[in-house]
Formats: sequence, structure tokens, C-alpha cells
Amino acid sequence: MSRLATISRRIALAAALVVGGCSPQPPGPPQADQPAQGDSDVMTAPMSAAQTRAEFERVKGETPMPAGVGWKPVIIDEGWYGEWGGGSMVEFQALCAWLREAADASTADDADRVAAADAVLAEIPSWRTFSDPARMDPTSRAFVRQLVDSAARGEFGGVGAYLAANCS
Repeated sequence: MSRLATISRRIALAAALVVGGCSPQPPGPPQADQPAQGDSDVMTAPMSAAQTRAEFERVKGETPMPAGVGWKPVIIDEGWYGEWGGGSMVEFQALCAWLREAADASTADDADRVAAADAVLAEIPSWRTFSDPARMDPTSRAFVRQLVDSAARGEFGGVGAYLAANCS
């Protein structure tokens, strides 16, 4: 298996873990919107589904998307999620959208769109999901940086593979 495929699988696994959050508890919070003490299915910084939905909506309002691209709906089932779970869902969607926009703009030879995409792509590695060591391991962070740098150079081979494997 190629190194790119291995790293892509790691990113996909990390995304699935972030999107999936922790294993949900049985329906209904144990007490006053707080997880039961000692419950092995609850992450150390739990957020309810309602809190995660609210975070998702708030971060969507703060995160740029290419012109004409809308947010894909996300189902956040009842249960407990890790801190920044909703924010990570948003930032992964935006990463996909901007990588796709950079590739499309380059194909269309649209210098203004390329410049706009490049400006946002340069910021993406600093977003919380991709910069916080508690959210993503160093190899995965380096892979995101590699994707962004490849797009900025107009090299879309690896970007296209990532989009096909990870972005619907």
C-alpha cells in the first residue's frame, strides 16, 4: 500500500472518529445533561448531542466556504460527543470544499478563484481541527499540510485521491 493511501486511511479513520464522536450512551442523560461518572463510553470532555449540534451551527457561521457551495447536513445522533466534535465536522467539510474549489478553479484557469482558494487553503492548517495536537496526530496534520501545499502548487493528483476517498 502506498504511503499516500496509508495516510489517507489514517485521515479517514480520524475523520470517522471525530464525526462519530464517542459511543453513545443509552437514551437520556444520566442526570442534568451530565454523563455518568465512570462510564467507559464517555470521553473525558463530553458534550451532549444538543451541544454538539449548536457547536456545528456556530462554527459553520465562522467558517468560510467557496461561493455557491452549501453545507451538507450532518446527523448528530443522541449520545455524548468529544469536545469540538461539531467544529471538526464543519472544518472537514470546508477542507473538502476548498480543495475541490482549488482544483476546479485551476481546471477552469480562473485566476481570481484560484487566488481566493489559495488564500483560504493557506489558513486551513491553523484551524483548530488541523492544528490542535489533541484533535489530530502529527502525521495527519502533516498530511493536511501536504494536501494544502499541493493544491497551492497546482498539483492535484494526491488532492484528487483524497477528495475521492474522503469527500462526498
